[in-house]
Amino acid sequence: MVNKSIKKSDAGETVAIIALTAVEMRDRIASGELTALRVAEAFIAQIAIREPEVQAFAWFDPDFLRFQAQEADRYRGTGRPLGSLHGLPVAVKDIIDTAKIPTENGAKLDKGRVPTKDAVVVARLRKAGALILGKTVTTELAYLTPSKTKNPIILPIRLGVRHLDQRLPWLPLWPLWPLAPKLVAPSFALPLTAAW
Repeated sequence: MVNKSIKKSDAGETVAIIALTAVEMRDRIASGELTALRVAEAFIAQIAIREPEVQAFAWFDPDFLRFQAQEADRYRGTGRPLGSLHGLPVAVKDIIDTAKIPTENGAKLDKGRVPTKDAVVVARLRKAGALILGKTVTTELAYLTPSKTKNPIILPIRLGVRHLDQRLPWLPLWPLWPLAPKLVAPSFALPLTAAW
């Protein structure tokens, strides 16, 4: 599904593209210096490299992303005004409804659920020209049950889970619980490391 054979020259260009800020990427797409398809291909290549370890996506279809990018490039070619996010790939958490794309809320009960309508935020992203990159894994119903996703900076650590074998200092977050219940891990702790 994803082409893992990336030439060295392509790999360097991929890194350069994904290192751009959203504004730089948007401006380069708008000017024609970059195409939405080339940006999409850079993200597809990076996901092919990192996804087996990080496991961040609940749903990802490279062909769907390419299709959206080609449509964005065609639209840019018409000379009509572009949206503020034109051609930018955006990943959507799997708790936010996306029309014709699975939204399973990280729950077994919602397995196979495909909404017919976009959530308001997704509709606004699309109207602004964003490309739906994929759906990112969530804890069950965005609450407590840990997900399969690993911390991309410290790969042995699963997000939302404190492993007994980790030798990291931990900061209890009980005082913050009322402020951000959906952001706190089940152990109510986050690692304190130089990477954070």
